[in-house]
Amino acid sequence: MLAKWLHRGADVLIFDEPTHGVDVETKEEVYRIMEQLAAQRRGVLFISSEFSELVAVCHRALVLREGRLVGELEDAELTEEAMIDRCYGTGGALVRGVPR
Repeated sequence: MLAKWLHRGADVLIFDEPTHGVDVETKEEVYRIMEQLAAQRRGVLFISSEFSELVAVCHRALVLREGRLVGELEDAELTEEAMIDRCYGTGGALVRGVPR
């Protein structure tokens, strides 16, 4: 199915839990494909409930809680702890001006 989408030449691709239930080798292949697409300046939206996966793969993450944006994390501030804090509202009052 992924090959079909890639062949269509879409400028933005949404990957919603693409590694759920797959083996480690397949996960690495999915990550490699997403990285190649980003290098081609195509938009890649990666949705995952695995915080460690997002931290390892992404440069920027938007965190949603109950359908609302509660945080934006980039580069060094993108950690599992920060994502858990934003997602479950366990810490400080603001994330880049976004109330939690």
